[in-house]
Amino acid sequence: MMLSPTSERYAERFAQAFAAHWGLDVCALEKHLISHLKRTPAPPHGAAEESVEAALMQPALDFRNKVMGPVLQELFDWLRARLSYKLGKACHAYRDDAVSQALKALVDHWKAWWMTPAGQDHLRRYALVTALRMAVRMTEGDEALARELSGCEPGRALDPEAESLQSAEQLQRAIAQSKLRDLGSLLDMGLPPAEANAVVRWLGVAPAADLDRRAAEALRKAFQRGRERLRTLADRLGQDRRRHPRSAAHCWCTVEGLGLRGRYRVLDYAAGGLGLESPLDCAALEVGADCTVRIHSGSTVIVRGARCVRIDRADGKVRVGLRFHFPHPMPPLPRRQQEAQLTL
Repeated sequence: MMLSPTSERYAERFAQAFAAHWGLDVCALEKHLISHLKRTPAPPHGAAEESVEAALMQPALDFRNKVMGPVLQELFDWLRARLSYKLGKACHAYRDDAVSQALKALVDHWKAWWMTPAGQDHLRRYALVTALRMAVRMTEGDEALARELSGCEPGRALDPEAESLQSAEQLQRAIAQSKLRDLGSLLDMGLPPAEANAVVRWLGVAPAADLDRRAAEALRKAFQRGRERLRTLADRLGQDRRRHPRSAAHCWCTVEGLGLRGRYRVLDYAAGGLGLESPLDCAALEVGADCTVRIHSGSTVIVRGARCVRIDRADGKVRVGLRFHFPHPMPPLPRRQQEAQLTL
């Protein structure tokens, strides 16, 4: 059925406004609405714009639910898991209700940019805070459960070490997300062009909206192959593209790994790791081994988790490069200007 220019113009305006409100792909929504109008009886000649919009509202909502349904379902499962982790088994009686009410509040106050890759992280944080508050509010009247959950309410102050770890994790997550949206970074990590393009496209809104069924299936399979390949490159995804500035140092540290303990002199340090030296060949520390570092600087004791990434043996000494699991700034250490530096 041919559409009148007026009805088609009304459909375009409605699609633009509806897509802008919910963060949907306006082209895909417009095609869906025009296809619906062609399958329905034509409106009376001279019908007002309100009547056309009323006829388009239900198919527009169906399109929104189809696009946002997987996003909300994934968010629902993630929130249930996070509530169980943060509040323990005591919240199970309230968990699903709290998550459902939190999702309803999200839909009522929906922001269009939450549908973009950049808004997904904000959406999860906002949803988690809302669900936690809902769960704690539901414990009102249950004094025993309220006491059990009282220490888990959002906004509880973290100790400095936990706060720096949380900040480092958020930084690594942001770096990984930026690399996943960068085609050049994916190609540099060794992904074939088809898989890299599929990953970049799949992170957008309605990635297969303008593809036929066969092309959409090929895109989905390429994305699955790329996702499996990226799981083996998780360490490289979180690595910062910038090198951490290094400073010379002159103090001693203790390294515990593989059940043994060694004492090393700190040559240099940075937010990303340490350069160490020892007069003894410590065979217990191997490349790739995880360890714990304790640095005594004056009255301060610094404890960091690290991984051995380099061992150089020369002139009867061993030089070791350690990379912190969570890069974050180090306080100033005693410095000697003439010390050699070991760059990781």
